[in-house]
Amino acid sequence: MTTMNNRLRHEVDRLLSVFATDGKQLSHVPMHNLAVFEVAHGRIGIVRRGDERAYYLTFGGEDYQDLFAVKVAGPMMLAFRSLPGATEAWDPNGPHPVPAYPQLDLPPRDPRIQPDVVLHPGWLPLADFDGGSTTLYFDDAPAAPGRRGQIIVYQHDPDEVFFVAEDFVGLLKSSNDLLERQWDKLFPEY
Repeated sequence: MTTMNNRLRHEVDRLLSVFATDGKQLSHVPMHNLAVFEVAHGRIGIVRRGDERAYYLTFGGEDYQDLFAVKVAGPMMLAFRSLPGATEAWDPNGPHPVPAYPQLDLPPRDPRIQPDVVLHPGWLPLADFDGGSTTLYFDDAPAAPGRRGQIIVYQHDPDEVFFVAEDFVGLLKSSNDLLERQWDKLFPEY
């Protein structure tokens, strides 16, 4: 059984506290079958270790839950995917990266992210919004200045990929920051 390190435990506790403080119950279903990690590795070749594995063991037993907030064109909530949910349908158009579409007036891509692609078989989807028009990825295929496990996001129209966090805990921290600062904008009905 993978245990959470102190940095991850702090952010998970903070996440639960943010939801409790604002009166929204955050249910989480633990993952009971650890074999899914090996299945995922065999299917897509990405091994989940450390922080991501510990997080999935806590929250990965149910397919969609609103957990992650990211800032792309303003803050938005992304629906979390369980590891089975992320890998069952994951086929980024085969084993080759999908080339980026030529775009005008976009800033240069962050050098930590694979250049000139909008989809890569080494990017595992963690969460999405509006049927995939915004998708958060665990990046197992970073460019040379990047690091394995960094978190990136794809945004449609214009199609571009942005850097979000150096690692999974960094994602959770920035998500918690957004939730604390902009709860009313992200959850206007509560």
